[in-house]
Amino acid sequence: MPEPARYTASMRSLFLIILLANLGILAFGQGFFGPPPSEQGREPRQLSERHQNAIALGVPTVIQPTR
Repeated sequence: MPEPARYTASMRSLFLIILLANLGILAFGQGFFGPPPSEQGREPRQLSERHQNAIALGVPTVIQPTR
């Protein structure tokens, strides 16, 4: 059976390796190292092409200050 101090140190290092691997995969999936894998093969749309009908402009109104 391994010694408790050695066992604790190896489990701590294993935990840190797994934690760093998970953070790396998260960063890759979110696109921190370039386009995310879910966006591969897509052409990026210009900002003016996105949901043009989502904003409706109306006549500006003047709001009187309250006292």
